[in-house]
Amino acid sequence: MFLAATAVLLCYFPNPLLGASVVIMILLLVLFLVCPLYATVLSLVIRSSLDITKQVFSVYAPGDLQITAANAFSFILIIGGTIYILAHRVPFLKAPLAKLLLLFLAISLIHFLIVDDLALSLMEFMRFLSAFIVYILVWDSAQNSKNIRMIVNAILISAVIPVGAGIYQVVMDRGQFITGFIRAYGTFVHPNPFAFYLVIILALAVNFLFLKQRPLIRSALFGVIILGGVCLLFSFTRTAWFGFLMVIFLAAFFQDKRLFWLLIVLVLVFSILTPLRSRFYDLSTSFNSISHRLYIWRGGLAHLPSVPLLGRGLGSFVLLDVHQEPAHNDYLRVFLELGALGLLEYLALSVALLVKLYAAIRRPGSPYGYSLACATFSVAVIFLTSSVLSNILFRPVLQWYFWALMAVTLKASEIEEFPSEFGTIKKPLTK
Repeated sequence: MFLAATAVLLCYFPNPLLGASVVIMILLLVLFLVCPLYATVLSLVIRSSLDITKQVFSVYAPGDLQITAANAFSFILIIGGTIYILAHRVPFLKAPLAKLLLLFLAISLIHFLIVDDLALSLMEFMRFLSAFIVYILVWDSAQNSKNIRMIVNAILISAVIPVGAGIYQVVMDRGQFITGFIRAYGTFVHPNPFAFYLVIILALAVNFLFLKQRPLIRSALFGVIILGGVCLLFSFTRTAWFGFLMVIFLAAFFQDKRLFWLLIVLVLVFSILTPLRSRFYDLSTSFNSISHRLYIWRGGLAHLPSVPLLGRGLGSFVLLDVHQEPAHNDYLRVFLELGALGLLEYLALSVALLVKLYAAIRRPGSPYGYSLACATFSVAVIFLTSSVLSNILFRPVLQWYFWALMAVTLKASEIEEFPSEFGTIKKPLTK
């Protein structure tokens, strides 16, 4: 029956990849309805590898909207996740930060009344909504230590294909030629989101090294750090480089002070190696990346509405820019698109998130939960600070993993039943 259904779909969709994608989407939707935990885990494993399919599989809808495997996958998750949440009466309002996240979605929804391109604005809203659904599904699924470790392992395993692709691009010199460098981009559409995704993976791997693990697991973590670090290095994404240094700094602060020596070594490496130093040379030229961003920001501020309380609606920044460039500043983009009201709400959400994550670190608990909280706190700090110069908030793949990590960490901080095999914290922080 399955083969017959597949044959029928392939008849209607001559492109084999398109037909196979439709079959996978249907199976995934069924899996969401039957077993949301495994559907969520599967989604986290494969989502990092979907953006690259934009090059071989895409359908254009009316209004020049490009439908790819990634946003079709998000649509299936929204449908399946929503049905599960409503059918099982998941108390999603009890999830930490859920009310602030819903308020942000509500503010985004209000702007449909004034937005210039309704289809584009709706697409942006669906991306935010998919990240919220991921957050709730992960929070609801992480009911015990086994599920928590399964979800975290899924995030780590999701790096296998992107890192493998990145290493191939580095070795074979097949990256994207941008700003004078051949940059690794993995399975992403651009090196920058690939680099920030790697920051998430490396933060987890670095902090999990402080747990009492089996030799095979420790070797795998070292492999992730080495191969992921190579990909991060050759992504030539400066803000993500600083992000990784922040991971080491915070790991030294929370876990082991000896890591400060590693931080010094890494800074010296960045200072000595010519290819790395040359990435910073353009900052001394008359027109560099900073001046380019300032040019974009001035153009964005020039398009502020006469009453900036409400903004112009999701997706409007790119439409209003002369060269249709992204904002390279998430806070400015939120201000222009969602107004002062949206920006204040987003800042409140960011502060509340950092407060809860820091409380999770200081709360006496299991070593696993402690290392997870340290990793997640560092990712949150890096993402929120890097958003001043980068496009992070509006990258759906990054938001999926970011909010999945937030949900599983906040849930883990409430659980004390992690196995003793992970050892004990040498110097636990106390209130």
